[in-house]
Amino acid sequence: MGEAWHDLDLVITSEVGTPVDKGNIRRYLHRVCDELDIQRISAYELRHTALTIMSTDEDISLLDLADYAGTSTRMVEDTYRHPNCERVLIVNRKILIPGTPT
Repeated sequence: MGEAWHDLDLVITSEVGTPVDKGNIRRYLHRVCDELDIQRISAYELRHTALTIMSTDEDISLLDLADYAGTSTRMVEDTYRHPNCERVLIVNRKILIPGTPT
């Protein structure tokens, strides 16, 4: 991009390195879901699912997960750890990796 690129040290950027508008992310996700003919999902739902799955990993401490998510350990415990967390992991592995044994 040369001089048009804005190096702001961001993880997700626009085509020129600037922050992405959340409305654009929502529209992009909806378009991808529509193209795949699956139920629409929000960025929050993707985050929630990812953190819930990660919370079942015994190698990731609660503190590390909270740091990764940019939140408190209390929020991780209250929001992402579920009584049926192991079932969530099994279901998501089947969705993400078809044929995964239970």
